[in-house]
Amino acid sequence: PAYVVAIPLLDLCGRRKTLVIFMIVGGVSCLLISAVEKIPTTKFHTLPMYLGLLGKLCISASFSVVYIHSNEIFPTTIRNSAMGLVSFATRIGGITAPFLAKLGNVLPNMHFLIFGLMTVISGLLNAYLPETKDEPLPESISTLILMQSSTSRTKFDAIAKKKMLKSHDYREVSTDEMTVEDIEYHLSL
Repeated sequence: PAYVVAIPLLDLCGRRKTLVIFMIVGGVSCLLISAVEKIPTTKFHTLPMYLGLLGKLCISASFSVVYIHSNEIFPTTIRNSAMGLVSFATRIGGITAPFLAKLGNVLPNMHFLIFGLMTVISGLLNAYLPETKDEPLPESISTLILMQSSTSRTKFDAIAKKKMLKSHDYREVSTDEMTVEDIEYHLSL
């Protein structure tokens, strides 16, 4: 079900917003579990279960989105190595998750608080990542630096056009043909 929800949102909202929404909603639902369980009434006895299912849905959806988003962020020259590092980090999380879940035996609902806080913080930090929907993939690190500079995408295209006009060659100039000096010069403008 998580993929069924995530795929249309990727096209509708983009990668970053979808990831942020899923992570924050999943984290907040985990945080609410402990608060709802403290309510003494029997009206809400199934609400923690529904919050847990919502949290699981959102985390599963964000896990699928994060692989797409991180693949599009890394430049082609380091994409395989970077995705290997990302995969390694997820395995570390998978190894430590059962131990954190055992914290629920020590302090009731402590594992929900930890998972919820980590997920909300991750969602907020992901808001600072660039949007990659309908953007060209960066080919090299220098291209990524240009694309992620404080300027907009239109300035990135203008730099490539200036380079083309400066060389008096009217074919399309790839940003990979730019030297580090060109990049530093244009970033200083």
